[in-house]
Amino acid sequence: MASAHVNVGVGKETKHAIVIPTDKDGIARLSLTNNDGVVDSHYLCEACGNFVAINPVLKYGDSLGINVPFVLC
Repeated sequence: MASAHVNVGVGKETKHAIVIPTDKDGIARLSLTNNDGVVDSHYLCEACGNFVAINPVLKYGDSLGINVPFVLC
């Protein structure tokens, strides 16, 4: 779904979900890594209560949670 977002949490220690917006084709991109040197989340807004990131590279974790703000049909 274009112009939407998904909420992503990586690892059991996740305190805040990261909001990843979808592109014009409805795709939200996320990369996972074990290399701390390449972790990059490009936060756009932390004050709004969410952590918004464009094409984030996040530290790999044992779990991955993804929530969407709409019903998948």
